[in-house]
Amino acid sequence: MQILAELGDKNGMGLVMVLQKHFRPDKECITTVIVLAFASACNTLDKMFWRDPRPYFLTKMSPLNCKDVEYGNPSGHAMVTTAIYLTVFYLLKKKGLMYLFLQAVFYCCVFVISINRFKMGVHSLDQLLNGCVLGAIICFIFTGERFQNYLEGRL
Repeated sequence: MQILAELGDKNGMGLVMVLQKHFRPDKECITTVIVLAFASACNTLDKMFWRDPRPYFLTKMSPLNCKDVEYGNPSGHAMVTTAIYLTVFYLLKKKGLMYLFLQAVFYCCVFVISINRFKMGVHSLDQLLNGCVLGAIICFIFTGERFQNYLEGRL
């Protein structure tokens, strides 16, 4: 279970960034780095604003391998992985069977990471859903035509 959580943590995001830098154009890499930074900052601010406790703060349940002492809403793993994986997927802009396969892999990764956080007792379902929705919104802001045109003009 801990390995699945790592796909949504700094190690998994680092792997995505390295692979993208190696295989994709610089504009896409910059977009992905901006999305990662913005999603992480928004997650921290949202947690400070909502102050929604994690499930194990409210019960005697002890989470599996979790040392988090911060608040739980929204789920950072769900928010960041949704934002990053959707951004990478959107920037691919290809067609065909391989594209559909990659789409399925990205959605499965986000789903598995989110459910894993629930099973570990670190987040409730509403915290995970909130993280996924906010991550998708961040993705659509930074992959939108307006931001991409702005970025194009700066590079």
